[in-house]
Amino acid sequence: MIIGVLLLIPQIGNFPKSRWNYISFPSLIFGIGLIIGMCVIDFVFWSLKEPVLKSQVTKHLINTPEIWTPFMSVSGKIFTFGLLTSSFNYFKKQRLGVLLVFLGTLTVYLPWGWDNIPGYLLITVGFYINFTDENKS
Repeated sequence: MIIGVLLLIPQIGNFPKSRWNYISFPSLIFGIGLIIGMCVIDFVFWSLKEPVLKSQVTKHLINTPEIWTPFMSVSGKIFTFGLLTSSFNYFKKQRLGVLLVFLGTLTVYLPWGWDNIPGYLLITVGFYINFTDENKS
């Protein structure tokens, strides 16, 4: 995940220029920073081998909203919102791709768990359609 968001940074400058960039650019940069922070917390979890220590660190992080809320609860939502708003740049040329990104974003925002996989799959297919249509024109 960390490699994926890091590789997305150069793409942000390649999105078509429009008014949506005023929303999508900061959302994506902020979301990427939060995703990197989430990956660092995940690396900490991976590095802890003792179950008792892992449980104590987990409880401490969950009970510290200054750490848990931005990096674990909100990061994906901000990042996904940035992806959605950047897809609106393609609305005039490719509505199907934008629709798939929108449906993927709604799927990611569902409250009951493992919806990230189909949601980000829809977002990926939507951007694929947007990018291939852009290359044809």
